[in-house]
Amino acid sequence: MANKIADVLKKWWLVLLIGIISLVLGIVLIANPGTGFNVARVVGIINFIAIGVFGILSVIARRNEIPAWGWNLVGNILILGLGIFIAVVPGLSQTVLVFLFTFAFLFEGISGIFGAFTLKDQGVSGWGWTLALSIIVVLLGILLVAHPLVAALSIDIIVAAAMLCFGITMIVLSIQMSKTKAEIDKAMGK
Repeated sequence: MANKIADVLKKWWLVLLIGIISLVLGIVLIANPGTGFNVARVVGIINFIAIGVFGILSVIARRNEIPAWGWNLVGNILILGLGIFIAVVPGLSQTVLVFLFTFAFLFEGISGIFGAFTLKDQGVSGWGWTLALSIIVVLLGILLVAHPLVAALSIDIIVAAAMLCFGITMIVLSIQMSKTKAEIDKAMGK
């Protein structure tokens, strides 16, 4: 069991890379306020494709260690497909884009909440950060659904906030994974 966990934790750098990409793209949106729809669209494309590709590769590499890995694979394929769809259909209206971002935020946020409780069950410290930031992402998704006009007018800020939360969550998670891997390696005499 410890060997399987250690094998999963070896991929901490992949989680860190996803976090850094999301964090940088969130900062790009904040640094360019008022650019709205077009910048949010491009940043969303980059983020969804990166998360989808890295997620698919990670799930495939760890399929023997991940419970319900098929659902994780399907989710990452949907996120990748979303990024590709937004890229190849440039004439999407703000309403459609808001809907697509809502789907992605709710999916990633709910996945993060489940992931946080998995971390808690495994005794990983820092799981509360993952939970809190994932809840914020879900709340941003709910905001997009509840107030579509506000969402359409402030899509860049909402997308930036979600990407920052997701990026920080992934970075914190990668740090915890790295620390846990080091503890397992030490306990196993590596």
